[in-house]
Amino acid sequence: MYFPILIDLTEFKAVVIGGGKVSTRKVKNLLEFECKPDIISPEVIDELKKIIEQNKLNFFQKKYEYGDLKNYNLVFASTGNSDVDLMIEEECKELGILLNVADVPDLCNFIVPANIKRGYLTLSLASQGNSPFLVKYLKNKIDKTIPEEYSLISELAKDLRNYLMNDIRFPDEKSRQAHFDLFLNIDWVSLIRKEGFLAAREKLQELINELNEG
Repeated sequence: MYFPILIDLTEFKAVVIGGGKVSTRKVKNLLEFECKPDIISPEVIDELKKIIEQNKLNFFQKKYEYGDLKNYNLVFASTGNSDVDLMIEEECKELGILLNVADVPDLCNFIVPANIKRGYLTLSLASQGNSPFLVKYLKNKIDKTIPEEYSLISELAKDLRNYLMNDIRFPDEKSRQAHFDLFLNIDWVSLIRKEGFLAAREKLQELINELNEG
């Protein structure tokens, strides 16, 4: 059973081994979370080549060889070659490296969930590696129900929480909950759609002003 966890990828030295479509998706996903992985592959598809150039990623144009991973602590393998994948797994086990092998859960010591991202808000879905097709279906279904405005709402929620966290009148979660409830009762999606994000920020400031007056 895999334990769900969110990690700061900027604290990890990551590498993607492979240069095809799967590797390209991995690299794009990592960049979305501010991770700049190295790439090891004898060749890469045009889309990945462009991503490497645009983001100034390190690209080692070579086949993976045992010993290539000694400077990494996070490895994503998508080589499409089972013998190479087994060699990568052996090195990762020897060095205690976190490893994800695309479509081969038995070789993984971690898996990547399907993510729905709206700004600071991230929803993750996983099936313990057993039924990715079901996860994909549910992701698409849920994705349609969460408006893009939640990217902006997550910014407002962060600002409110930071304000309350730094006010000695609200020393714990229980004392802050009533104000969170007020925030959640506002139809932020409609407000942003009708009047824009600036109006939403002004509404949040009204809430904060009420707190100061209270």
